[in-house]
Amino acid sequence: MIKYDWRKTDAHFGSAVLLGFSALLLLFTCLSSPVVETIYLYRISLKTTLNTRYVDVGLWGYCVERVKGLPVNDPNVVEGCSAARVGFSLDNVVATALASPQIAGLHKKSHTASLILYPIVSALLFFGCALQTCIHLSKRTRSMQISISSDGYKKIFIFNSITTFLVLIAFVLQISVVATAKFAIKDVTSVKPSVVFHWGNTVWLSVFPIIMLILDLGTIYTARKNVLRHEREEAAERMTAIAMKKQAKKERKKKPKAKKEASDVEQDNEQDNAPTGNDVGGSPAPPASQPVLGRRPTEPPPYDLDGYANTGRPGLSNPNAPS
Repeated sequence: MIKYDWRKTDAHFGSAVLLGFSALLLLFTCLSSPVVETIYLYRISLKTTLNTRYVDVGLWGYCVERVKGLPVNDPNVVEGCSAARVGFSLDNVVATALASPQIAGLHKKSHTASLILYPIVSALLFFGCALQTCIHLSKRTRSMQISISSDGYKKIFIFNSITTFLVLIAFVLQISVVATAKFAIKDVTSVKPSVVFHWGNTVWLSVFPIIMLILDLGTIYTARKNVLRHEREEAAERMTAIAMKKQAKKERKKKPKAKKEASDVEQDNEQDNAPTGNDVGGSPAPPASQPVLGRRPTEPPPYDLDGYANTGRPGLSNPNAPS
């Protein structure tokens, strides 16, 4: 059976790829009209019998396209792109180009200014991509090894969640701007059918990053879950090892005491098994402090002295004793 080594798994590479593509697509959204004319939020077209004129509206302004195939353009129409700025509204230039005075004043500057959130979330995504790339490369380099714990994955997950939430808010703001224009153009189309509303490509450039960011959150969450589970297993193993060391230490402390008790018991047994004075074949040695019985004292007893009666030995008398 193949053993799974969770330390060798790397979710940061996949996360870096997803964040990188998301940031790149949102960067294209930030480069919409009038920066790049082919990228826009929505398009308004005016169809005539000979040609069609287009007005492309982006995050920072609009572009009135030049009608191809006409030798001489309408001198009343100002063709080209407006200056890129945060917060704009469709002015008389667009109304004249589409021959629809009702379009003048479409959008509030405060409403379109909220689209500044797109560059902000793009910068956050590039930062997240760079962070994940650095962590991924560090795992391949011994000199700068970085170990990501479950808390580290949690912080990355929170950061990516906040970024994803901001991308969703930016997408909702974009849809609100486009929906406002769609309903306004719908009223114009009911009066003038030659004016037609078209969805732009920035909508799809925002949908795909949201999908990839959700996949990135799933990747980070799964990686954190696996790391957390293995951290708990390692903590349990460490606690078991510590308990075993403590038990072994207690047993080592008990061994000298057990040896001493066994030695004392052995000495007691030897003393109990030693022969006594009543046993045949010998007598125990008396203590050194007590006199040895059965030996004649060095001093003569009283009955050996002259002038004393031998009272200690019945039946005998001392002839030298005074009468």
